Amino acid sequence: MADPRPIVALLPASDESPPRGEPVRLACRLAAAAGREVTVIVAGASPDADAVAAAALGAQRVWTVVHPSFAGRFDAEQLLVIFRDALSCPDILAGRVPDLVLMPAGEIEEEVAARLAAGLGGVALGRCIDVVATESGFLVWRAAYGGRVRVLLESTESPSVAAVRSA
Repeated sequence: MADPRPIVALLPASDESPPRGEPVRLACRLAAAAGREVTVIVAGASPDADAVAAAALGAQRVWTVVHPSFAGRFDAEQLLVIFRDALSCPDILAGRVPDLVLMPAGEIEEEVAARLAAGLGGVALGRCIDVVATESGFLVWRAAYGGRVRVLLESTESPSVAAVRSA
């Protein structure tokens, strides 16, 4: 049997306490239900706290991308290059294409998620409040009309890339 495609969470290192763990929590929940692996990639000048938090939430593999020039807030272009290169690194995903890539919600992260999906030949799911795995892909809930309505989408493409916010 082929190795199942991983679920990946991409996290820009954060000064927030606790770190923004929503993508990791969701990835771990989905992976546990489907017997998949969660890989987390944390980028920043000092991503240790975020990496430890991701492991504590249940991620099986946590990678850090560290460089002093990463201090401060990232811009979209920096994050796109960092995460695109990390996803193509043979040591991180062993050449496998993830089924689902999750990032925290935020203006920059949402732009990166959309651009990353396009670059990977996948589908951008936008800002999601929940994701559920199905036999053919994922069901995705998004808020609309200022959160007064929830929209249900289905994605059957891989990789699907989403920015995750708290419900």
